Amino acid sequence: MVPPNETPTFRVLHERMSILLSGLGHKELSGLDLLVVEVATLFLYLAILSTATALFSSNKARLSSKTFSLATPS
Repeated sequence: MVPPNETPTFRVLHERMSILLSGLGHKELSGLDLLVVEVATLFLYLAILSTATALFSSNKARLSSKTFSLATPS
């Protein structure tokens, strides 16, 4: 089994975050910087997922209420 820090996804994320942080004055990602970046990325993914879920459930509820109002005679 490949260690988590040797996976291609991890290496790409590490490279991109190193480039991003080098623009902010950081030279290289240390262990703590990398942990902060990973946690921030996780929260970003969770925020995107929860927003998408909320939008989907809102649209689904709106569609079901329209279907119900069309199905019942006035």
